[in-house]
Amino acid sequence: MKLQSPSGKRALKLAVATVLSLVVGVALLLALQTPTQPENIIVVLTDDQRWDTLWAMPAVERELAQKGVEFKNAYVSDPQCCPFRASFLGGGYYAHRTHVLTNSWPNGGSRRFADRNSLAQKLQTRGFRTAIIGKYLNDYERIAPHVPPGWTLFHAITSQGNFKKFGVVTGSSSPNQATRGRELQVNKYITDYIRDRALEFIDENRDKPFFLLVSTTAPHGPATAADGDESLFSDFRFKRSNLGESNLTDKPTWVQSAAREKDFANFSRNQLRSLQSVDRMVHALINRLTQYGLLTRTRIIFTSDNGLMWGEHGLYHKSKPYQESLRVPLIIRADGLTGPISARIEENLVVVNLDIAQTILNWGRVNIDSDGEDLTPLVRGRPKPDWRWQNDGFLIQYFEAANLKRFKPPLWAGWVTPKYKYVFYPQTGEEELYDLMEDNFELESKHALQSHAEIRARLRKNVEASAGLIITTSTIRHGRVGTMYSDRLLSIWGNGIERKWSVTGPRPLPDGLQLNAATGLISGIPRVAGNFTIQVRVEDTVRSPQDNLPQSYTVRLRLRIAPEK
Repeated sequence: MKLQSPSGKRALKLAVATVLSLVVGVALLLALQTPTQPENIIVVLTDDQRWDTLWAMPAVERELAQKGVEFKNAYVSDPQCCPFRASFLGGGYYAHRTHVLTNSWPNGGSRRFADRNSLAQKLQTRGFRTAIIGKYLNDYERIAPHVPPGWTLFHAITSQGNFKKFGVVTGSSSPNQATRGRELQVNKYITDYIRDRALEFIDENRDKPFFLLVSTTAPHGPATAADGDESLFSDFRFKRSNLGESNLTDKPTWVQSAAREKDFANFSRNQLRSLQSVDRMVHALINRLTQYGLLTRTRIIFTSDNGLMWGEHGLYHKSKPYQESLRVPLIIRADGLTGPISARIEENLVVVNLDIAQTILNWGRVNIDSDGEDLTPLVRGRPKPDWRWQNDGFLIQYFEAANLKRFKPPLWAGWVTPKYKYVFYPQTGEEELYDLMEDNFELESKHALQSHAEIRARLRKNVEASAGLIITTSTIRHGRVGTMYSDRLLSIWGNGIERKWSVTGPRPLPDGLQLNAATGLISGIPRVAGNFTIQVRVEDTVRSPQDNLPQSYTVRLRLRIAPEK
């Protein structure tokens, strides 16, 4: 046998190395060109759950918080059910950019939401099987059995309030076509029903990438507990330094008027009780994913649409600009991103509800730049040094008309940073400013202190530059038949420039009066006496990237025209 020379051996080694390099290069190129199957996404969304109630949910603590990342400073930008849900389903936009400002018509509810351009529609287009099971948007019963585009399974509750008897619309739709669903009546404990349908969806779609939104009605009032849970937490007594705060002189007048002595302990217990069925549902979902070997290929998010006040500052329910109303639980378990986690990881950077949809869109390879930030770097433990909310802060806003008997405050808007929270009330000009580092219970507003004048002015400027359009006037002066009438009452607040006014709804202005579309001036000589309710709308030129419609706001006004003297 002829031996190779050293130079021949070197040449052979070089040739082999070259071939191997080409093979590896081709393999890498093919890997880059062939995308891996996207991971499943499950969102468990509760209703009206405070951020500080996770201790009462052992399965969530054990299976999610201890094996994932808990965001300890998670906020919502508008602490109401429907604005949150529209912001989420819309893809991560502020409420004034989805145009769902309140829970009901004419400024909110399901009829205001552009469901043809939703998170589900975009994920379904990318090959995900999509499902919503549970609560959809407030006032959905007014458009039922409409099934919006983008849902492989649409299984939405049509009534809320009875936890053991309720309606459901079930159906399916394509990315570009809405359909009509089938209406059902259900007699079963609602969370258990939602759990069973969610497990069925996983069973049927375990071999395909899926997005599953499990949207419970618990712990929203009446917060009915499941059978067997009715007597739990009987000894629970909520304590906090701002509970029933007695000195409210630093607070705006509406707080002083709305604050009341009330024992909210029983309802807080009921909320904790109703969360037990949600906790068991989470455990069942984890077990089913484990059974199919899907846990490492599924990213799970647990959160709520807003917090709820239990008597802090003498206030109750949601919609308030205070921490208990704005802060929510937020946990992400994503084994495929982080690897197994054996101890709880707490992330203290400020995050906002807008981030959740942006994160999911990025996971689904949907290229959209919403108002939110991708949370993936934080989940991986590699936050960007210039994390937006930590440096700049974010807008908070509430668009509903005041009704203190139903716990609704006046219109407000504000700005939150890790250190400060500023709130402005455009109808009264009142302000609040809290140092959250020193006073997280918001016992002392510093808005009137000269030492904080500069920070107050800066945050006020941020609010004015970012706030959504609103009509701040809620009353107009009365008139008389045969007497000239003029009232430019329709004051507004927001960042738009050109505006257009109109009368909407079934009732026009009283005979003889006109509304100037450019200025909002109502004028003329009334010809008919009576009590009139008119609906006035203003819109501007600021169009939303979510539905390409202008910002708008509507107000109902009462106008009395007295008989001629």
